[in-house]
Amino acid sequence: MANLWAGITAEELELLQQKITAICDWANSFLQIKLNGRLLNEITINDDITPFDLDRCYLNGLLLAGLPPSWWTSPPAEKAQESNTSQAAFHDHNNALNFGVLTSTAESAQALLNRAVECVDAAMDSNLESSLSLIYQSIQLRHYVDFSWLSEALKRAIYSGVSEPMLLDICKLQLNYITQFCNHPETLFVAQQSFYILSRERLSKTVSQAPYTWRRTFIEQQYPPGNGQKIPPRLWINVDYLTIVNL
Repeated sequence: MANLWAGITAEELELLQQKITAICDWANSFLQIKLNGRLLNEITINDDITPFDLDRCYLNGLLLAGLPPSWWTSPPAEKAQESNTSQAAFHDHNNALNFGVLTSTAESAQALLNRAVECVDAAMDSNLESSLSLIYQSIQLRHYVDFSWLSEALKRAIYSGVSEPMLLDICKLQLNYITQFCNHPETLFVAQQSFYILSRERLSKTVSQAPYTWRRTFIEQQYPPGNGQKIPPRLWINVDYLTIVNL
């Protein structure tokens, strides 16, 4: 979480910091959500925000002052020449904040490695839930510096007219990336099972009225009955090489 500021007094800046701290404390106490507040100067924001943070900003569809970042007004390269690409939704884009473009070379190898280690650390205390992010991070690290950001995949999907919520879900975008670049069937299988668990839909249980019918229908299509898949009984995580194999 970040607040933007420019042209305010030191006293106003202190009050803004107190506001951010109060919001973080409230979210942690009542929602059990950990937020890290950070103040960003609008003038120097391109230097203050990391490529990873920028990717998350674009992925989550944040609006700033009622407008999406101007990054959304530029269609993906493969769509740039299509005359029917409409920017009607961005009619006020000249007033939107410009965070700049995302490139893989803007991210340092050390920053990518640090996040991979964080994923490994999180995986130590969980089951298959964190495997999807761990495998995705591992593949991204292996393809440095030629990897692509998830926000780019999201932009391509939206500009192509995709509207199915689950196809635009961050976890599904991660699974798509893994499916495209992973050469190990066992690792891909673990990623698929992790995505299933993260969906919070238990197909082994009969549900008369699903809370999210659209989500359950999508998962049923992805994991049809009788496909013979079983969750591996044990996983071995190789911290040195950030690989996962099925034992």
